[in-house]
Amino acid sequence: MAARQQIRAAQSRAVDPAQAAREFHDAVRQRNMALVVLFCSSGYDLGAWEGR
Repeated sequence: MAARQQIRAAQSRAVDPAQAAREFHDAVRQRNMALVVLFCSSGYDLGAWEGR
């Protein structure tokens, strides 16, 4: 039987967008991810998230 993936949720309180992205990624990553939904504060420089 194939292992089932879990729905993971994460949050970061980091002020730095790069640090917040790393924390989020580290918490939710898993093999063969099909979908990631991210909500973030409008206070972040959203351009800094591109390519993360």
